[in-house]
Amino acid sequence: MLWNIIWQILPLPGSKEDEMIRLMYRILALFCWALNLSALAGYFLLRRGLNSAEATSNKLRFHIIRPYKTDTDDHSATQQGTEQDELKLMDSLFATARGYDNARVVIVANHGDSGLTKIRRLAEPYQDIVQVVEAPPMPPNTISGQMFNHKVGWNIINQDATGDDILLTTDCDSDLTPKLLRQIAKAYEDQLVGGVGTFPLYHPSVSWAALPTAMVVNPGYGFLALDAVIRKKIIMGGNLLSMRVAVFRQFGGYDSYSRLEQMVDDMATTKKILASGKQLAQVGMMPVWNRYSTWPGWWSRWTRWAVSLRIAVPDLFLLSPWPTYGGQLINIVVMIYGLFSKRRSFVVPFFANWGVNALYASLTGIWREALVSPITALLNMGGWLYALLIRPTSLRWRGTVISLKEGKDDE
Repeated sequence: MLWNIIWQILPLPGSKEDEMIRLMYRILALFCWALNLSALAGYFLLRRGLNSAEATSNKLRFHIIRPYKTDTDDHSATQQGTEQDELKLMDSLFATARGYDNARVVIVANHGDSGLTKIRRLAEPYQDIVQVVEAPPMPPNTISGQMFNHKVGWNIINQDATGDDILLTTDCDSDLTPKLLRQIAKAYEDQLVGGVGTFPLYHPSVSWAALPTAMVVNPGYGFLALDAVIRKKIIMGGNLLSMRVAVFRQFGGYDSYSRLEQMVDDMATTKKILASGKQLAQVGMMPVWNRYSTWPGWWSRWTRWAVSLRIAVPDLFLLSPWPTYGGQLINIVVMIYGLFSKRRSFVVPFFANWGVNALYASLTGIWREALVSPITALLNMGGWLYALLIRPTSLRWRGTVISLKEGKDDE
């Protein structure tokens, strides 16, 4: 079947103008098939990574930092669904640390956060391994509140951590499971490994505005798995970053991150670990519960990510859409041409792409996200084009205005 499809999109005779148009669409169709087949291969490689081996002992010690900020909507009101999810994941984190039996957890809540009392109540049965602290007020020039909280947590851990221990940070919308912690511990049994990441895969969303994030991220991890095999290149995702304490101290800790690096801390950490002479590994899967959002909230988050990527890693920004939403848009364009020209072979790549998205949906059950992925691809591409063409001079993120022109923050 594949050979017949490729044969049909080989150049055919006709007028020179029509031939050039058909040739262009044939090239696009071949590109669509290349993306679809690569995504399919990446899916199976990703499945292999999800089933990575687990450690059989707990001799490796983990120091886990989780920043916390009560999520609010566009009117500064607490988003109840989000808060309930995050507190549930916090409780799961405590149970995971207890089950592993050689891990400590430091929760750093934002200064004055309304959720601090609830977190401390959750942590009461785990007082021997969990410490909950309130961060001091952030300095006015702080560009990343999350990294500021990381620093607060590290200052608590620093005196007690040995070079062989593992520093691990995780977002409050992510579920660190016992299996994943054991998989990470197993990867660190190789002394050449200095950092270990995982594949954050989104769980089904509740709000419609949360759909675009899941369908841009989930299929993309198959391409990362494929890239890791072909080029031996691994990019650790920001939902979970882990590294040997000795490596962390070697590159200068959190004080070594520039303002741009704070905006893309996952890629910056990846580069810093590799620069230390150590290798990276990527194992298992972390469920991400980013299930609630408003449309303005989604747009703010998505464009902030896109603008940060464009400024800090411009080459990666230009390539980023094509394995996911950009590639899907090309599938749509080719399909529309196929419908108007009544050539079925140009329609098939679109449905093949839809099928591949359904495969990725099977990993975490995001069927609705997969179903509307052509629509969310349009939305995500809009955010990417905004970052490419508009080039804003500042970003607003959770009440903080980050100036991109002068390098200063204003409240």
